Amino acid sequence: MIRVSDLRNARAEIASRIANHCAHGPQSRGLPPEVKACGQYLGPTDGGSGQRGVHGTAAALRVLGSTEGSDARDLVPQLVRYLGDRLTIEKALRSEPDFLYFSRRLASEDHNVIKLSETLYALSFVPPAVCSTEELVQRIAQQLLAGLQGDSGWTYFLDQPGEAQVLPTAHAVRALARTGYDVAKPARWLLKRLSQTSGPSGAGHRADLSVRVYCLFVLAFSGIEHPPETRELKGLFKELWRKLEPLMADDVEQNVEYGRGDERYFVRVPWQLYLIPLAAKLSTLYRFASLGVQGRLAAILRSVGSPEGFIYPDSGYNCSARTNAILFDSLALIEDHVSRHPWKVVPGMIWDGLRAVAGSRLATFGGISTAVVFAAVSVRQWIAVSGRLSDLAPEILVSAVVILLSARKPR
Repeated sequence: MIRVSDLRNARAEIASRIANHCAHGPQSRGLPPEVKACGQYLGPTDGGSGQRGVHGTAAALRVLGSTEGSDARDLVPQLVRYLGDRLTIEKALRSEPDFLYFSRRLASEDHNVIKLSETLYALSFVPPAVCSTEELVQRIAQQLLAGLQGDSGWTYFLDQPGEAQVLPTAHAVRALARTGYDVAKPARWLLKRLSQTSGPSGAGHRADLSVRVYCLFVLAFSGIEHPPETRELKGLFKELWRKLEPLMADDVEQNVEYGRGDERYFVRVPWQLYLIPLAAKLSTLYRFASLGVQGRLAAILRSVGSPEGFIYPDSGYNCSARTNAILFDSLALIEDHVSRHPWKVVPGMIWDGLRAVAGSRLATFGGISTAVVFAAVSVRQWIAVSGRLSDLAPEILVSAVVILLSARKPR
């Protein structure tokens, strides 16, 4: 069984890896002494890519903002400085021709709802005593609120109005709710969209399913005023679980592509890291305590402690800063729930283990063998005692039913 100490140790390992990378990685070299950044990957500090950006830096800030220790506390103001003044900082480091292209990219990113939302979400974890973030928080929050499409949600870019999309809306709702803003209307829109695509008629594409998992995660954990009823959330979770449970045995995440003119953007949706805390909250006894989820969580924790860190191999063999920050977040939610309901996990694991044994080939063979022997003994006794069919029927029927149930094909 996964212990609370295992979850805490994994979070500490993620924080240590991110702090070391921010302090000594190639992406921070050349920056002013009061500035630090993080890139897409937590690679080696003695080489590798010098890439840095919003996704990685916001991810690092989210982790270090809630991490104790002087190393983390020293880095937090430096990361905030980069996120708040990125254009000026990068301009001072680049030649004019190079910066001309880069500035267009930065201008585009300044309207990117997902990147703005992740920055706002990360800033909410920074203690006021460590760094003042109020001005930056207000600026980003007002940008997002101004881009809300009526009573629905957000598009991928604030300066491209149109039909609201689920993924950017979920990111904005989470960030704004975390910082105390009223997001009741876009949250209701998310719930409506999620309910419309559930059930047999809903889209079944994996990318769509992964986005729906994140949407449900936001509705369940973001502290929204007047959240959906738990019963409704459980129904939506059950439907998603049924479709995605077979994929829980493997390391799987989804990459979602979106665009702005000829610019292409990609964002990872590690849906397993959202589905597991959902299981902890909405189905502790039957889903979270299942052997499959406990095994997947144990594998994730082992990966965190490996030299390479936690990765999804299908997305490359580099440790993603953003994915590890999401894992850090999810482990905190799991820890909170497990520490409050520890008694549910062990009985659930025992029950799931018994179900697994009962459904095994050995158990099936044993059931069929017992039924055949019982039928043979019944026939022998019938011949020796009466020979009447009415005396034999109950025993034969019971044996036949046991054989059919034992030999049925799994769904």
